Amino acid sequence: MQAMGLIVTLLYILTAYLSPPTVFGPLAAFHLEFILAAIALLVSIPSFSRDLFKQPQMLAITGMLFAVFMSRLFTGWLGSAPRGVMEFLPDVFVYVLIVTHCRSKRSLQFVTLTLFLASCYVIVQGALAVRAHDAHSPYIYSQGIGNEDYILRIRGLSIIGDPNDFAQVLVSLVPCMFFFACPGRRSRNMIILVPTIAILIAGLYLTHSRGAMLALVAVMVLAFRRKIGTIPAAILGGGAFAAATALSWSGGRQISMEAGADRMDAWATGLELFKSHPLFGVGFKRFTDYNYITAHNSIVVCAAELGIIGFYFWVLFLVTSVRRGLSVSRGSIEPAEPPVTEPTPYWMASLQRGPSPSLANAPRSRAMTVLESPGPERMAFDVSEPEIRRLAGFILIALAGFLVAGWFLSRAYVMWLFIYGGMMQSALQMGQAQGGSYKIDSSSRLLRMSAVAAASLLVIVYVILRVR
Repeated sequence: MQAMGLIVTLLYILTAYLSPPTVFGPLAAFHLEFILAAIALLVSIPSFSRDLFKQPQMLAITGMLFAVFMSRLFTGWLGSAPRGVMEFLPDVFVYVLIVTHCRSKRSLQFVTLTLFLASCYVIVQGALAVRAHDAHSPYIYSQGIGNEDYILRIRGLSIIGDPNDFAQVLVSLVPCMFFFACPGRRSRNMIILVPTIAILIAGLYLTHSRGAMLALVAVMVLAFRRKIGTIPAAILGGGAFAAATALSWSGGRQISMEAGADRMDAWATGLELFKSHPLFGVGFKRFTDYNYITAHNSIVVCAAELGIIGFYFWVLFLVTSVRRGLSVSRGSIEPAEPPVTEPTPYWMASLQRGPSPSLANAPRSRAMTVLESPGPERMAFDVSEPEIRRLAGFILIALAGFLVAGWFLSRAYVMWLFIYGGMMQSALQMGQAQGGSYKIDSSSRLLRMSAVAAASLLVIVYVILRVR
């Protein structure tokens, strides 16, 4: 059942990422994505953890779901409230599926591989359209068409139907490719990582997303910081930024405060909307009803559309994911197993080597049952505790790439945020199943930290506007 649940989860993510017509062809007219969602729910129910709905992330998601409903309801149109909830439910669903079925390193690799292969499909389709100068391709967004300096930017369909959406996925997917790396096997890692990351960077270039370019620089700095130090990593990031600029990454568009004047005006509009509708905002995905362009800032658009209630729970989800990622990546605060003092008794040494034949039929302890059971608990032991720390570190960098890109893009409640949040919770569960004991923030502390973070982010936006 666990394997079936993972397969359905991967198919669900693939369908949402590429769009139902791409995956199912003519059969998409029968809305097979709803049937797929129902199957995923049925096969997942037996695997639900008792603590699944006690996690702070689930509290945050529930709060966002409530804010989505109320934000539409307060716009005066009752019929749009259930529709808004239906638009947000796939994000909730994918988080639950990831936490439920990703209980091993291999399952995280399968999720990453699914996103990578789907991205390759979109990159190839877009690159072929750019090469043929096919401005009418569904995989092309023509910016400035009709002018001499127009640019063709690749994109996907469905939830990645904008070049910036697609670019944000690609930049956050780069660190996840290191899930396939094996410590100490440099040649193998080079063969796997160099071509895959090169494909993702090529796709990023073809999106010509300025926010994603800055996010990629941030990902590079964070990735190399522990290897070569903070200052050398920052210098390397600066060199990468200069090289990208020289290669006309942005498609000829400037990267400056003046070039983004219209976006800053959208920020100001967003803060005005937040002040006029402070509780539940102007409505989920309704920002462009009040401004001709979106805010191009996830903080502004979330606060304006969902108000302080929805924005707080959005920040709670981010803070919880990041804090738990930091806890796991730093390692267990105590050994996974109690230390053995000298001299070691013979019976204890024999147990460390493994049970003897004479004990084969003896009653097993809870620890032995977990280690040897073929179910989900056994899958958690397919990776060592140090490797779990590495995985958590890469997911943290992926989240950082998402957040940096999100500062310049209005992508507050997109599916890949909840995928990475689910991955982080899965890494924590794997570490705990391995016997690791982590310094996890209490729910009350997370609630307080999120309140401070939410207020601080809004103040930062306000100060930037005032300085400008």
